Amino acid sequence: MRTIIRKEIRLMIREKGNFFWLFLLPILFIVMFASIFGHAEDTITIHYVDEDRTQVSKNFLDGIARIKGIDLQTDDTLSLDQQIQKIKDGKMSALLVVPKGFSEALTSGKSQAIIELYRDPTADQTVAPIQAVLQNMANIYRDEKLASALKRLGKSEPEVRQIMMPPITMKEISENVSKVDMISQVVPGYTVMFAFFIMISMTRSFIKEKESGMLARLRSTPLKPLSYLGGMWASSMLVVLLQCGTLLTFGHFVYKLHVGDVFAIVLIVLGLAICTTGLGLALSMWVRNENQGVGVTQLITMGGRRGRRIMVPV
Repeated sequence: MRTIIRKEIRLMIREKGNFFWLFLLPILFIVMFASIFGHAEDTITIHYVDEDRTQVSKNFLDGIARIKGIDLQTDDTLSLDQQIQKIKDGKMSALLVVPKGFSEALTSGKSQAIIELYRDPTADQTVAPIQAVLQNMANIYRDEKLASALKRLGKSEPEVRQIMMPPITMKEISENVSKVDMISQVVPGYTVMFAFFIMISMTRSFIKEKESGMLARLRSTPLKPLSYLGGMWASSMLVVLLQCGTLLTFGHFVYKLHVGDVFAIVLIVLGLAICTTGLGLALSMWVRNENQGVGVTQLITMGGRRGRRIMVPV
C-alpha cells in the first residue's frame, strides 16, 4: 500500500496538468475575483454634476465627500443629458445634480435650495444610501439655519445648543467581531470548488492503468484490491490536504483572510478531502473513459457551486 501511495504521488507531481487544475487555476480565480469584488462594499459612489459652480455648491459637495465611505465622481466629458441617458440605459444607478441658482437660494434664505437626484427606480438598494446621505446633509444645513435664527433673536450659545439638542440620540456600543467580507467568501469558496478537481486526476490515473494493463498484472500479484484502492485514496487525500492548506495559506498571507478556529478548519478540510476523494474513487470505477470522468466532475463541481457558500469558522 505504501508503494502505491508513493507511486501515485510521484505520478501526480510529474503530471503538469494536475498542478494547473489543483493549484495554479484556483489561485488565479482567487486573485481575479478578489480584485473585482474585494472592495466592492467599501464605498458608495455618487456621480454628480455641479451646474452652479460656486463656492457654496463646492462646500456642499465637499461636505458630502468628507463623509466616511462616500466617493464622489464627476465626468466633465459627458453632458447632463448624456449622463441621464446612462441611467436610462442601466449603466448608472443615480446622478446628483446641483442646479444653477443653488447658491443664491441657499444664501438668501427666501426659498428652498433644490438639488436634483436622477435615479433608476428599480435600484432601490443602491440609491437608498445616497438618499440617506443627501437627507443628512439637508438636516445639517437646516440646523445651521435654525441656529443662526436663534442667535439673531438674542439667544446665547449655550441656549442655542440646548434648544437644538435632539430629543433622541443614538449610543453606539462597539463589540469585537470578526469581519466577514468578500475575501472570506472567495478564498474558502474556490478552495472547496477546486478540491473536487482531484476526481479528474484520480479518474485519469485509474483509466491509464486499466488501459495499459497494469491492473491486470496487479491481479496476478499478492496485492489485495483493497490495498490498491487504499493506496490510490490515501495519496489523493494527501494532495487535497496540501491543496486546501496552500490555498487557505495564500488567502491568509496575501489577502489577510481571517482563518478563525484552526481546529475547526482542519476538521472541515479533512471532511472535504474524504468527500472528494471518496467520490473520485467511486467515479474511477464507474466511468468507462477519461472524458466521462471529466464531464461528471465538471457537472458536480459547477452544478454545486451555486449552492455552495462556505464561511470560515470564527
